Order: sequence, then structure tokens, then C-alpha cells
Amino acid sequence: MNLPCKSCLLLAAALLGGSHKVAAQATESLLQGTVISREGSAGAARAFDGDASTWYEAGSPDFRWVGLDLGKPHVITRISYTPRQYGSTGADRMLLSLFEGANRPDFMDAVPLYLISETPALDTATSVDISVTRGFRYVRYVGAAGSYCNVAELAFYGHEGAGSDTRFYQVTALPTVSIHVADEAVPEQKGEDFDSRITITYEGGTLIQEYPVLTRVRGNYSATHENKPYRIKFDDGKSHHMLHGSARDESPAKAKKWTLISNYGDKTLMRNPVAYEVSRRAGMPFTPWCRCVDVILNGDYRGCYQLTDYIGIDKNRVNITEMDGTCTDPVGITGGYLIEMNGYAGQDPVNFTSRHGNPVSVNDPDEKDIQPVQLAYIRDYFNAMEDSVYAPSYASPGSGYRRMLDLDTFLRYFLACEFNGNTDMLWQVFMYKQRADSLIYTGPVWDNDLALDNDYNVYPGNQRQEWTYKVRTAGNWGSLVSRVIADPAALARLQGIWAQLRRDSLFTAQAMGEYVDSLRALVSGSQRLNFLRWPYLTQQLHCNPRVWGTWDAEVDVVRDYVQGRVAWMDRKLNYGSLQQRDGVCQIASPLDLCTFSQMVAQGHADASAELLCDLDMTGYSTLFAPIGTGQAPYTGSFSGGGYTISGLSIQGGEAPAALFAHVAGPCRITDLFLGARSRVSGTHYVGALVGIVHQGTLTLARCGSQAAVEASGHHAAALVARVCQGATASVTDCYNVGSVRADSLASAMVAWSEGNLLMSRCYNAGTLRGEAPVCEFAVVEGQFQVSDCYDTFAYQVKHVRKADVQSGALCHLLAACGNDSPWRQNINNVRARDAYPVPVPSHGWVYQDGDSYTNINPNAPKYRYYKYEVTAVQGGNLVQFSEFDLLDSNLDELPSLSIYAGTGSAIGGENWPNLADGSMATKYCSAFSGKASFFFDAGQEVEPYGYRIGTANDTQKNPGRNPLCWTLSGSNTRTSQADDDSWTLIDEQTGDSPLPATNQTACDYTLLHAVSALAMATPRVSLSPGGSVQLAVQVTPRSMGGIPLSWSSSDPEVATVDAAGRVTAHALGQCVVTVSAPDYTSHTARCAVTVEREPEGYRYFLLAIDGVREGSTVQMAEVDLLDAAGSEHTPLTLYASEAEHYSDEVPGNVTDDNLDTKWCGPLGQSAFLCLDAGTPLRPSGYRFYTARDAAAYPRRNPSSWRLYGSRSQSASPDGEGWVLLDRRVGDSSIGAVGQAPFDFVIDYSNVADGIGHVAGGAAREAGKSPRGVYDLWGRRWNTPDEAREAGRIVIQDGAKRVK
Repeated sequence: MNLPCKSCLLLAAALLGGSHKVAAQATESLLQGTVISREGSAGAARAFDGDASTWYEAGSPDFRWVGLDLGKPHVITRISYTPRQYGSTGADRMLLSLFEGANRPDFMDAVPLYLISETPALDTATSVDISVTRGFRYVRYVGAAGSYCNVAELAFYGHEGAGSDTRFYQVTALPTVSIHVADEAVPEQKGEDFDSRITITYEGGTLIQEYPVLTRVRGNYSATHENKPYRIKFDDGKSHHMLHGSARDESPAKAKKWTLISNYGDKTLMRNPVAYEVSRRAGMPFTPWCRCVDVILNGDYRGCYQLTDYIGIDKNRVNITEMDGTCTDPVGITGGYLIEMNGYAGQDPVNFTSRHGNPVSVNDPDEKDIQPVQLAYIRDYFNAMEDSVYAPSYASPGSGYRRMLDLDTFLRYFLACEFNGNTDMLWQVFMYKQRADSLIYTGPVWDNDLALDNDYNVYPGNQRQEWTYKVRTAGNWGSLVSRVIADPAALARLQGIWAQLRRDSLFTAQAMGEYVDSLRALVSGSQRLNFLRWPYLTQQLHCNPRVWGTWDAEVDVVRDYVQGRVAWMDRKLNYGSLQQRDGVCQIASPLDLCTFSQMVAQGHADASAELLCDLDMTGYSTLFAPIGTGQAPYTGSFSGGGYTISGLSIQGGEAPAALFAHVAGPCRITDLFLGARSRVSGTHYVGALVGIVHQGTLTLARCGSQAAVEASGHHAAALVARVCQGATASVTDCYNVGSVRADSLASAMVAWSEGNLLMSRCYNAGTLRGEAPVCEFAVVEGQFQVSDCYDTFAYQVKHVRKADVQSGALCHLLAACGNDSPWRQNINNVRARDAYPVPVPSHGWVYQDGDSYTNINPNAPKYRYYKYEVTAVQGGNLVQFSEFDLLDSNLDELPSLSIYAGTGSAIGGENWPNLADGSMATKYCSAFSGKASFFFDAGQEVEPYGYRIGTANDTQKNPGRNPLCWTLSGSNTRTSQADDDSWTLIDEQTGDSPLPATNQTACDYTLLHAVSALAMATPRVSLSPGGSVQLAVQVTPRSMGGIPLSWSSSDPEVATVDAAGRVTAHALGQCVVTVSAPDYTSHTARCAVTVEREPEGYRYFLLAIDGVREGSTVQMAEVDLLDAAGSEHTPLTLYASEAEHYSDEVPGNVTDDNLDTKWCGPLGQSAFLCLDAGTPLRPSGYRFYTARDAAAYPRRNPSSWRLYGSRSQSASPDGEGWVLLDRRVGDSSIGAVGQAPFDFVIDYSNVADGIGHVAGGAAREAGKSPRGVYDLWGRRWNTPDEAREAGRIVIQDGAKRVK
């Protein structure tokens, strides 16, 4: 409609009483008021002059507006607008312009009334109805970006009144977030908070949230984009739910900080919501709450964003204890910490680089609260966690990395990010540690704009074979992830998690596709406006793999990706299938074993398989079915690889029950062990390993069982339940130490053989029970050939005692039965002792030494020539290491060792001579095809006590090149033939102690020798009640330093000692702590322990700096406490501070024993440094070292300070335990000399009871004058005259006196 001319409007106003104001009434009227604008120009009135041929145009293109001050609140019911008559440009300039209403003249409380979402018609007015029910005094039109607020005519209609908050305006179906910044500022740079107000309208405009907030630009790379991401923080002192009151969309967290994520590189505008949905389905403990919203900033439509949780501590976010600067006690300091492995960590205020090269930001406690001792704690703990991952025995359940890194959250994070294909998954990794919890947890997922096929480095992701995490990583985090995933237990757990998610139908192609399409429908309206505001749909941005041209085509990429990713993950994690190598199924998890059983049952009875690791089948009893059926018995080859299956539970019922229920020749089962917690039960024909051999030949070699076998009917045995007539079972080097029970016919090894049974070098040390005979080694009705077999239960074969099994006597017998005998037993070889012999080459050889058995060769020969032969690497097809050395009894390198031959390398400068050049900066590196041999000359016949292998200079990036398995052999014949008969095996490593994934690391492998002496490093110790000390033992030779030790106390009431040698004092008195190694030597060592009263003194000290010579900057290099002899006490650490500092000149530098560093910072009223002496101390004085540049800046030297002591730790200067020990005011004795010591004596005569008196808080002592006389060196004198003997100027009662 056309607006009336201005004269008509004046006439209408006169008829209404001569006023330009509209009377309060419910009927709609054209509203009048004072014209207002951003620029305050007179030309703004043209927008209300009723003449469409005139127009308003601002002087700047962006954030310009024009409007009316209506004098009183009015409810706006209709708005009319006419574009400038400037061709199509005039109408185009109005597109995305916004109408707002407010009741503050600065429009900080503005509420959106209407967004022009379609290009208006030219040469005519467009009228729109307004549904907002609140009344506003101020109304305005905000021109779209770049439009110069160009408009011909505006008109507002409505009626006077405050209205109600019944309904508000939403731009689209998404919630509308409108932010107004004070003074209409536009945040552009990170790090600055802007006073703002936020208005959120949602639920179809029926709900609204309005609060003061602080707005700042956030992000790293994303902060450089045009549409900035923001962090908003409620500024009313309260926390709030987002979208409060929405049954569907209200945020779980009630918090102050929130995030607005822009979508610059993500043209679907929904990759983050999809990624978070994947995280929720993957079972992450916390997934950020996220809703797509339309964002308006100062009236400018900014596009479609995601309103999400801020990653912080909250019961509905990262649910850990929130710390502050006072949390420094032994429990409080342990958590909670929120950290971030972050490629941009160097830009954050609190950060460190880990020992393994990973940049880490500490987000909570933040820079305002965190104390040096807290930063040191989380840094050291993170380093220890990394060390445990890179340690040789990292996969150990009890001592490996899983005691410090929570595997479940780590794997769920990994799984979610890999499903999303997020190439930034290792560029920004959040982690956290809870108080009094030993684990570091991973998550939540974050930063997903490059996920879901939006990175040309990996597109199309579902056609790649490799994991996504290897594409991009901050620091060396990728190698840590590789290390964890290489742990068989981690891989098994990852497969189990995915399998459970698939069984629960949380991840199906249909479900994931439907979720993407549901977001498509929700975001459709907003995306159209977004790409009007940011027209880059046809541009290639950031890492976009392609330009798809339309928004729907962009969304199709995501939908197709998530649908195909389900099958990709299935293949990668062996869900329903198995990986194969040279046609052999690779079994690396309990789920793999279940899948293999299904494959055999489905017709692949001849499939070959290889076990890659120990398996714990606990919880898989419903998924696992015994391998082989009566109709399709297993006929393949199954190699156990020397690994153990534990926790297996099989209940067979009437059918035969066993791990392999039905087999037929040619079936071969080797190197497989059933471990403890395994139980196999059924009615008839029950075996731990094999049920029934139907026909052909079964070969069972180097297998054993600890399982409990039970048949409620007849025929049960540990190895084989039945060998049918015509079939053959060849059983070699096998054992049973489990229990076998049946109502009848319970047998140790084979329950019933009607065919041919051949057994050699086998033994039974288990228990048998059965009401009827036979309870023998094997029940045989057919042919039976047996040799070198032993039994502790029956006498069908050679009988041995239980003691012979444990002592090594049985192993020695079995090992003597042929040169190919695999029998070994760890007795005293610095490894966990074996209770029985095992056919595992990596365990210890058993020698007879008189009446005892040992792993230590009593007649160890000497050799001149040595062969180090690598037989496997940790992964890949390359082998590398830097050095090889032989070690003497003190574990020093033999200097005369040289290398004379080796497997050649085609890589220039990286051949075998580097292995004996004495430099870990060089290395040997070559292609590896199964074996690499190296030959060394010791110069003469020597008896090595160990050998040392050095990792290469790039091992952390290439850990797979490390040797994994190898042998060391000796000879007195010089030869470079690896298979020469003169070589004698000295040591063999089969992967139990792999080299670490760290650069240039020397790793020692010791050889067994007799222990000749034990000695205490500290033969006497004194403790106070409650105190403790760790004792150290010196073992001769040093190569045997890792032997297990036994500790005892002669009087546990005085002091006890634990299994690790830590002594804890309980009561006054004396006792003797004894250490022994009964499996290795008859020698013992003793330590005399005296428990006496705690010595006088203080462990904790507080230094309060109250003033400097001149100015307001303080600096010093070091602070030390002096013991009774005047020597510097060590250790002394800073555990807390209330002191400002410049850059890296932090307070912690005063205790780093480095005079080249310093603490330097602004000094307000006082600065406080909290020090820990480690043990109670009665210092005779203390020492300040000046900074290196003190000669140039002597005014920065302290001139007034106080020193306090306390027996209890406190990070607060107001703590009641602080005792004033010394005080100086106006002291000018610290000279203008760089890196110079200045000593100050503590006069205990001024301290009550000779030790101290309670000062009632160091912060309240300021202003008091010190007593006594001091010279300029800080020394106290009895009289001024005595002091003047040392110098012309003295300090008396806090004042300077001149002689």
C-alpha cells in the first residue's frame, strides 16, 4: 500500500486533538515520534516524510539504522516499508534488514520485530503484520550489511501500551539469538569482553530469555573468519539454562558461559550437531548440548550458528570438582583439572609442553586461580601418564597405562571421532582429571567443521583404509594414540564397544540417514537466509573437498557419508567379518573369536586362524559358541601364538562341550592356553580344549589348560574328551593344571580314545574327581603310544610330586627330552615366577645346580663374538635402532665392542656400522623382511652381564620400526653366517619387553648371574612417628638389581615395611628392617630404624614482600633457607603464591636453582610466596640472590619483607598457623650487584618458646617494625656498636643509622 503524504498525516493528527502522539487504544494507528538514527543526521527524516521519491542513506555501509522515539511504549502491530527507487539495487539493499523495538534509547534491550527475508517490490510499499505483543518506546530499522541503511519510506502502526510478553518474533523455526553490544561495538579480536545484552526467542515466539552478558570472540583459526564465533557469559551473577522452559530443547546445564559456533567452512550448517549426535550414541559421558539458532548482532543478521555448551566444569558438563588457588593440600591438589591437548596451546595463558612433545593448555584452574604447585602437579601427572603409554610394559593390566588413562572414554572418543572422520580430532583434545582419582579421562568431542567428508585430505573418507587420526595431529599425539590402539586389550575393548552399539541399533545406515534428514528439515529456512548473508555456496572454502553448488547437495554429502560409515566401521572393527593376512584369520579380540566360531559354523570349517593377543572372554558367554559342529567339524589350523584365553565360560548341555567342540583331521591346534577363570561344563564328553575328534588326525602341540572341566554325566578331560575309532590324536608338549570332574570317567588329559593316541612330553598337575573309575592320565581302548609324560595324580605314566612341579625339577626333566623341547619355567630370572612348567620359549631355561633348580646357568661360558638378530618389528616393514652395546657387571658398556658385519641397508648413511659408532644421533634403518642379523667382536672372550639397545632419533614418529623380537647368541668362532652351528643362544626376547616409542632412549636388557651381595644404601634411618622413608638396596652385580625382594621388620609396633621397602614409623623405639631374596641368594641386608620425636622447626614457610627500594616492580633470582651450618637447605619448592609476574618471569623461578632466571613483576601492597622445605627445619637464616640485571635495576630489590614458618601447609597468607620468624622494613642492604647472595639471620630470641609464636596471619602483620640491630648483610648483632664494626651503616628498629 502507498503511505499518505505528510500534510494528510498532520491533518489527521489535528482532528485527533492536535497532538502527534497516538492515544492509547486497541485499534491500530499510524505511529508518530521523534526521528532518531545512528548517525544523528537530518537526512534520517526522509525515511518518514511520506515521499517515496526521497530516501535515507547513511554515511557508512554497515550497522546503520533509522527509527522513531515514540515517547511512550507502543505495541507494534504492522510495519510498512518502501525501497529506494534505484533500480533493483534499492530493493536488494533492504533484503535481510531488521526491524527492532526497545525501551532503552541505546537499544541494548532491543527485541526483533521482523526480518525482511524477501526482496521487496519496487515503487510500492510492503506491509507486514507484527505478532510481538510487548510495547516499545523506541523502534528502528537496521539496514542490512553493506546497504548504507538505504530506505525510501518507513511506517510503524500500533497502539499505545506496555503490552504483554505473550508472543515474540523468531526469524525462522530456529531459536533467534539477538545480541546488542554496548556503544554498538562489534567484537573483532579475541581476548576482550564486551558488555552486552542477549535476547533469545524460541518455542514459536512464546518464550523469551533476556540477560546482560559479556561477549567475546572465541576460537583460533575460526576467529579469523568474517562470521566470528563468540563466547557469551551471563553477567548478572547467576547461572542459567539455555532455552529454559522448552520441553524439548532446554539445556541440561545451568551455567554462565556458552558458545556460539559459526559455520564458515561447513556449508551444511549442521556438521557439529551431527557429530554431537554420534558422540551421544557412542556413549560419551558428556556430549555438548547444541541447538541451531539464527544470530543477530546489533541488529545485523549474522546467519545460522550453533548455540552450544561451553566446555567447562559443571555437574552437567565436565563433572569434576572445581578448584581454586587454595587447593594445594595432598588431596585437593589432585583435581579437578580440565586440560586440552591443543595445537594452539602456546597462545593460551596457562600451558606446557609435555615430555613427549605434546602442547597442553590448562583451562581449569584458569590463569587467575592456578598456583605453581598445581600447574606442576598436572604437568607431572600428564607426563607420567604419557610415560606409562610409552613404557615397554605399557599393556600390562596392573602396571601399564590403563592405571592412569581411562580406556573407556579414550576409546569412545576415538570411536566417535573416527565415525565422524574428523581430521581435527587430535588437534584439540579435551581431557580431565577428577580429585582423588588416578585416571585421566578423555572428552568431550569438539571442533567438527572438518568432519563428515569436509576435508580434501581424506575425501571420500569411506574409501580410505587408514584411520582418520593419522591425517593431522598437534605435537606427537598421533603416536600416543597409535600406541594405545596397538594394545590388544584396547583394540578388543574398542571392537566390543562398537559391537554393542550395533547390536543396540544405535548405529544403522537408516537411522543415521534419517537423523541427517531431520536436521535438514529443521535448518532449511535458516540456511536460505544464511547464504543470502554469506553467499559462498559456490566458493571453495578452507578444506572443502569440492563445490557442490547447493545446500541440499552439501547435506547429501553428509547423509551419504554417515550411511556408508556404518559399513566402514564394521569392516575396520571386524563386526561380522575378520581381517585376514595371507588367508589366515586374525583374531585380536573376544569378538573376533566369536566371529570366527560363526564363520566355521556357516561353512568355513577349514579356515585357518591366528591369535594375536591374550583374550579375556568374560561377558561373552552368550555370544560365543564352541568352534565346530557335529555336521561341520573344524578341520583348519589354529595357532594360539603362545597367548592365553581366560574367562571363557561354556555350558554344553547334552552336546559335547569344549573350546573346539568337534574337530576332524587334518586339524592342527598349537601354542594355545586356557587360563584361569575359564570353565567348561556339560553332560557327556566335556573337554577344555577339544570335545570329539571324529576322523583324521588332530595335532595338539604346546597347549595347556588351567580351566575347570565338569561333566554331570561321563567322560571329561582337560585336553580331549573323545577320540573316535579310526581317528588319531597326536598330543605333544601339553599340560593340565586345572580341575577335572565327572560322575564317571574323569581323566586328566584324554577322557576316552577308541582310535590312535600318541602322547609325548606332557604332564598333569591338576586335580581329578569322579565317582567311578578311571581317573587316569588317559583312558584308552585303542592304540596308545606314550613317552616322557608325567602325572602328580595317578601312576599310569611317570609319577612326580607337586613339589617337583614348582621347584623346576619337572621342567628340567621335560627339557632334557630332546633338543627341540620347548619346556621353560621362570624361577629366579627377575620375572614373575611360574608355578609350573610351560612350553613357551620366552620363559626361562632351567638348570640343575646341586639339589636346586635355577634359571641362572652355573657354568656360563664366555664368548668373543656375538650375534644380535631381529626376528620381528613392532609394526610395518622397516627396522631401525641406533646403538648396540654389551654391558659389564656394573652395567657399563664394554669399550672394545666393534661391529664387523650385518644385514645391509639400501638407505644412504643408515647402515650397520652406525650401530657401534658410539652415537645415538646416527642409526641403522632398512627394509625388513623377517630377519636382520648383526655381528659384533668384543676383542676377547667376555661374560656380558647385559646388553643395551638405543632407539633411533625419530622413533616417536615411527615406533613400528622398533625391534620387537630378537635373539642374542655367542660364539668363539668369527663368522657372519647367521645359521652357523657355532652360535649358542644367550637370550631371547619375544615381545614381552619391547623398546619404548621414544627418541634416542637407551634400554638395558640384563642377563642372569648369581647374586653375590645385598647392601642397604642407607644402613641407619631416623624417623618421627607417622613419618616414612623409602629404603634402597644395592644388589651385586648391578645387572641383577631388578630381582624381587622380601622385606620384614623386627618390631612392627615400632615400624612396618611394605613390599616395596617403604618404612613407616608408628611408635618411639628401635627396630631392624631386613631385606632378602630367597630365590636368588642367601645374603641379606639390614637397616637400623630409630623412631624419635619430631625435630623442632617448620616445614612450610611464607615470604611476604612488602616493599622495594623504589618504584612498584620487584625482582629476585633465588630464595634459599639456611640450615644450622649455614648451608642452603634442599629441597625447597614453591607450592603457592599470590604474586604478579611479567611473561615467563614467574614466582616459581625463585626455587629453580638457576640464577639466570628470576621472578619479576608488579608489586601492589604485598606479594606472598609459599615454600615447602620437605622436612621440618629450624633455619638459622635465609638467603636472597639478586637478579642478573640488579646492577641496572637496583630499585627492584626488596626492601621490606617478612618470613613466617608453619608446621601445616597453607596457601593463604591469612592462615592462623603462620609464625613470624623475621621481619625487615626499609632494609637497603641488598646491593646493586647481579646474581649476588645476601644472607639474613633469624633471631629466635624474638620468637616465643625459642621456636616461634602464632602471628595470627601473615597478611595482618604489615606495618609492624622489626626489633634488633642488623648490618647491611642482614646479620643480627647484639648492639649497634657491634654492628658498626662490620659496616658504617646499620639497621636499628627498622630505621637506617649512620655511624
